[in-house]
Amino acid sequence: MGRGGQSTAGAVVTPPRDEFAQQRREAKEILGQRPLATRRIGLLALAGSHAYGLARPDSDNDYRGFYVAPTAEVLSLQPPVPQLERNEPDLCVYEVSKFCHLASKANPNVLEILWAPVLSQDSAGELLRANRDAFLSERVRTTYGGYAMSQLKQLEKLADRNPDRVEKFARHLFRLFEQGSSLLSTGDMSIRVADPDELRRISTAPVEEIKQRFHELDAEFRQLESVLPPEPDYRRINEMLLEIRRESL
Repeated sequence: MGRGGQSTAGAVVTPPRDEFAQQRREAKEILGQRPLATRRIGLLALAGSHAYGLARPDSDNDYRGFYVAPTAEVLSLQPPVPQLERNEPDLCVYEVSKFCHLASKANPNVLEILWAPVLSQDSAGELLRANRDAFLSERVRTTYGGYAMSQLKQLEKLADRNPDRVEKFARHLFRLFEQGSSLLSTGDMSIRVADPDELRRISTAPVEEIKQRFHELDAEFRQLESVLPPEPDYRRINEMLLEIRRESL
């Protein structure tokens, strides 16, 4: 019996809405096209504003992930292509060795792929995502803080010429601080920002207010207590990479 004595038998259950249904359809098409069609794609994830919860109606889709090169390419004189790219939509898929290298360096654009919404993955993608903590280290403080600083410098150059671009760089710098702080303090990250409306608001503030807020966050970020180890777990990363290579023999 349902609430108030009413039977729920035969009730129509509405399935949860797939927030990324359009991106899943597009990703399926991309996987059948060049340059991915003839490659083993270990992971393809949604990146950019749609993943962050900051998309506008005209926002483009961004896809990132990694592929596993065939053993013959890995062992041959000519090394595998380090990354596969295309435009419209934007796509960047790294060879798994390069992916692991960049993730272990705490490259924000690569590391976040292990937390981003998954559109397609095989056993290699499942393995790396299940062990994503192996890639984390105190380097997060340097890379995320450094990337945020680079966004500030870019928006300062454009302050008087292109307000729309200023807002874009501001959104990225505040997002980087939020995600980096989460990684440092918890060892985990939500790819979607906590309060998209507030982040948009501060990103459209006068440049001097953005700069002031940046310096406040930067000071907090530098002093934030960390749960991360000094270095990533290279042994575990290497074991995962070898397992993926053996699977491709």
